[in-house]
Amino acid sequence: MAALNIESARVVATSKGALWVDTIQRSTCNSCSSRAGCGQYTLNKLQPHRQSHLKVPIDPSLEGRFVVGDFVKIGVPQGLVLKFALVVYILPLMAMIAGALLADNHFGTDLAAGVGGVVGLVAGFLGVRLYSNAASVKKDSHPVLIITEAEKNCFIPAENVELLN
Repeated sequence: MAALNIESARVVATSKGALWVDTIQRSTCNSCSSRAGCGQYTLNKLQPHRQSHLKVPIDPSLEGRFVVGDFVKIGVPQGLVLKFALVVYILPLMAMIAGALLADNHFGTDLAAGVGGVVGLVAGFLGVRLYSNAASVKKDSHPVLIITEAEKNCFIPAENVELLN
């Protein structure tokens, strides 16, 4: 198995063979100097309490061991987030450019280039959907549950912590 990035998550639901978790986002937007041009900063401003729901497959022997509200550690294969980000952002963009260039070369008008760009963009989004569906059946493209008894439920949410001088 590839190296894993370890993240904390809270169980929000359980189902047969899986846990649904919310990842705990670590916002660095207050310390970053490029907030003005950052898309993530803008999304966080629009949805300040946005959380990511992930489905984490678990072994059937672990069913019933976790309840809603438990904090768990999950492992995400290194490079997986980068790979998916490239596919989600670059594929539609490249398809849009290719569609616009092909239509412009074939028909030679701005209208054709615009229509070709829109068709390419839609094709790129369909390509992302197909890639996502294909990746969803691969075992190495899912987060995994990391179990250590000492770490179960040891996470303390920041809003419940008091700092004393």
